Amino acid sequence: MASPFDTIFALATPRAPAARAVLRVSGAQAFAFCRSLGDFALARERGLEWGELVLDPAQPEVRASVLFLRFPGPASYTGEDVVELHLLSAPMLLALLEERLVAAGARHAWPGEFTRRAFQNGKLDLLGAEAVRLRIAARSDEELRASQALGTGRGQDEMLEQRVVDLLALLESALDFEELDSAALSRAEWEPELEALAADFARRSQEYGALAARFARPRYLLLGAPNAGKTSLWNALCSKATAGIVADQAGTTRDVRWGECEGAELGDAPGRFEFRGLVEAEENALIERELALCDGYLFVASPDAPDAPEELPEPLLVIESKCDQAGGGRQDTAGERLRVSAQSGEGLDALRDRLRRLGRSAVITLPQASSWAGSGRALGRALGALREGWGEECVATEVREAVAQLPGVDPGALPERLLDRVFARHCLGK
Repeated sequence: MASPFDTIFALATPRAPAARAVLRVSGAQAFAFCRSLGDFALARERGLEWGELVLDPAQPEVRASVLFLRFPGPASYTGEDVVELHLLSAPMLLALLEERLVAAGARHAWPGEFTRRAFQNGKLDLLGAEAVRLRIAARSDEELRASQALGTGRGQDEMLEQRVVDLLALLESALDFEELDSAALSRAEWEPELEALAADFARRSQEYGALAARFARPRYLLLGAPNAGKTSLWNALCSKATAGIVADQAGTTRDVRWGECEGAELGDAPGRFEFRGLVEAEENALIERELALCDGYLFVASPDAPDAPEELPEPLLVIESKCDQAGGGRQDTAGERLRVSAQSGEGLDALRDRLRRLGRSAVITLPQASSWAGSGRALGRALGALREGWGEECVATEVREAVAQLPGVDPGALPERLLDRVFARHCLGK
């Protein structure tokens, strides 16, 4: 399949030791570039194929087994040719594979580029892309189900959009024909539909509002040096969360655990390590990925690391933990730091209050919620105008506003769509 884009690749699994890694290649040259990795047929047809990668052309005897999954475009996620490589997850092995792909002419994908190509190639609409983003950001089963419902609810939304455009076409035609004209419309022909649409839009608006509320909870990471007391603090704050493991040994926390605190999502992240090896490098990469999906971080200071790392943005708040212990934090004369103790409870109420005042999330938003709420309010006003006897023109004005606010309607194409509906109904020019 011809493609205006270059060929990209990205890991779909963590870059860490594991039984399997998945790397995806997408683009017009996906099959050709993968063939260059060894002696593979890789026919451009849907299926799978086993082979052996040549990791170093200078040493062809150095090989690794790989399973190729072939997805020729347009029947793929991006709409382009896509090849998935399944192989042993070893960081050095993956690095060599990526070097071979770059040498062949592919490049690393930008964040979100696979989904962007799916949108540009007509495989996803904006609502579907939004669902992908929210699915990645989901931190609970409830949020995951909600994001999936958003992606599968597009058909229902399109039907509602079609109905309200049809209603506006009816109202426009009713205004254009005289009362005694043979093509004139009676109020009984459109009033029941207006009432039904007002109810349906109110329900859909509530559903989007509930979904937006789930993802509007701000998300913060607790960051700090190993053994700074982050997990103890997280356990004390997140009563609904599964308790994290606390130990004297530094580095007990190896992933990010999430819990709820004062309407916010609070994550307990691993301590930041120096780049002494692959494991530590992976933990730093994990923190950077999580920070990209968060509204900020709270830095838990310790005697060994009293200030946040220079390579990170400014923290929202600096917390002096273990203040009940001797040497637990430095004296803060400016009042810029919160002194707390997970053991005695000192300062926890003040910390909870600060979390409440940090506000709603600015990272995870759902524009559809406000669009559907606006359309629902406009249809409610239209129904009110009808019941108060303001006339069809006032009703039509509010229905036009409802249509204009719909996220799936192009305002520039709306007049043409309305003409199509009017002509189809009245068979003008037959």
